[in-house]
Amino acid sequence: PDGVPFFHSKQRIHPQGGYYFLLAAAVGMVRPIDVEPLTMDTLIVLQTDYPSQCDNAPEPLISDPSIWILVDKFCFFSGGPINTEEDVYYRADFDGNEIYMLAFLSPSLTPEELYRLGADGEVQDDLGLKSVAAVEEVESVYDLTERDFDDLKLYH
Repeated sequence: PDGVPFFHSKQRIHPQGGYYFLLAAAVGMVRPIDVEPLTMDTLIVLQTDYPSQCDNAPEPLISDPSIWILVDKFCFFSGGPINTEEDVYYRADFDGNEIYMLAFLSPSLTPEELYRLGADGEVQDDLGLKSVAAVEEVESVYDLTERDFDDLKLYH
């Protein structure tokens, strides 16, 4: 579930038609708490630490932090990156840790239905998962078919 935070260009501006990628650690964002959207200051760090690569990169990549998308969330189940600007995903608490799930794994249930949450976001005592059967019922939405695996390959 834990991935390596990175940035990618919003548009396909690579000469071969692809995106540019940048590891957050390359601009000093080594610890998870350090990771944040790029700023002009971090682009200056990039230019200072990697001058030859920046000289060969398209100019907007090194002068406009708004064309980079931060990817620091990863699907708990597949490990795939979640683009928070485009992907639909669920956020949940798992033993005090925030986890994320891409929505296409359980399109028929809302997060409230899946985790049996009330209107205030708290688990309903009368609806909570109190038995193995109840947990298995919720987990059954993640029983993947061949089509689901094809979708996973497509999105990851």
